[in-house]
Amino acid sequence: MGTITEWVAAATIMAGTASVISLILVAVQIRSLARQTLEVARQAQSSTDAVRATIYLTAQERAIDIDRYFAERPQFREAFYGPVAGEGDQIELQRLEAIAEMLIDAFALVVSHRDLIPPSITEGWRVYLTGLMATSPQLADFWRRNKSWYPTISDFLEEHEIPHASADAAVRADLTGAAARTVRSRP
Repeated sequence: MGTITEWVAAATIMAGTASVISLILVAVQIRSLARQTLEVARQAQSSTDAVRATIYLTAQERAIDIDRYFAERPQFREAFYGPVAGEGDQIELQRLEAIAEMLIDAFALVVSHRDLIPPSITEGWRVYLTGLMATSPQLADFWRRNKSWYPTISDFLEEHEIPHASADAAVRADLTGAAARTVRSRP
């Protein structure tokens, strides 16, 4: 059995060992809690990013809806945007302007999500946009007058040369149909 002193010494050693083990367990729990806190912070940031992207997506979709509304009802567009400079019927000029804005807004939506899209696809969109601007005086003219509305697209295009608009009324009418078909066929 042992003396009381031996029992007290053994109890002290056991109490010390239990304290050390408790401290080790507390340290492990704190480390686990720290990892969990970091994970919760990461998830919160991901949620914030998702909410921000959803808000932007919704805003862009509404902008395209407004563009579509004015493309379908060009007689109302002038009251909000003013007259469109150019020769020809103001209603047709307003319709072309609304279609051009709808295309650029669609490109803005794609460009804003380019980090999530494979590089080959974003490059295809860049080639598509610059190609349309090279063949559509209406789109090129709209871009030249309003590119300050779209800083992300400006950066994306890397300062490509955009031709000067010089289409007559017949070419403008042809572009109206082509642009409308293009909007429906692109993602």
